[in-house]
Amino acid sequence: MLDLIGDLLLAVLALFGLVLAVILIVAAFPVVFRLQLRLYPDDPRYLRVTAAVLGGRAPEITLTGKGRAKPEEQAEAAVEPDAEEPDEEAEDGEKSARKPRRKLPVMKFVAAGLRFLRDVLRHIHFHHLRLYAHFGTGDPAETGEIYGKAMPFVHGSRGFVASDVVLHPEFNEVIFEGEAEAAFRVRPLSLVPPILRLAFDLFRAWRG
Repeated sequence: MLDLIGDLLLAVLALFGLVLAVILIVAAFPVVFRLQLRLYPDDPRYLRVTAAVLGGRAPEITLTGKGRAKPEEQAEAAVEPDAEEPDEEAEDGEKSARKPRRKLPVMKFVAAGLRFLRDVLRHIHFHHLRLYAHFGTGDPAETGEIYGKAMPFVHGSRGFVASDVVLHPEFNEVIFEGEAEAAFRVRPLSLVPPILRLAFDLFRAWRG
């Protein structure tokens, strides 16, 4: 009985080692990613990401493909039975009992994101890149600071093949919309340190 259990454990460990070896081999070779994103308030959202391992020699695999429901489906989903009106006094009591929401450290998150982008761009080779972003935080000073920190990446993208990057800041309202299309090659193993650093920076920014 003990010999059988030992053989099973050895078989499981061997299988685990084989799977890990395959993952490491695949991750060590470049992966070609293709990204398509569209995000507008009045239009269907669209996101599609595909990947081809072994330097693009393998067939493309769709990692995600997501779009907004059709307008008629949204209308049907929005129709719900009439519910009882909430008690205004109880609602006021709940509001007064609520704790004030913690303000998100937007600029710290932006700084962490830009640092992550700078680190990642060192390991990415773009085939083409097209990006248009219309954004605003509702705070003119904050929006201007984000725009100023992002401009080095916009100017730096001119060295990419067939790049077209446009940022349009909006200083008077909260908005985030735009579209992107890109194809690039990267070794997944090279992204591990930047991802870990981003996670640490976001955690530290959140804890304040």
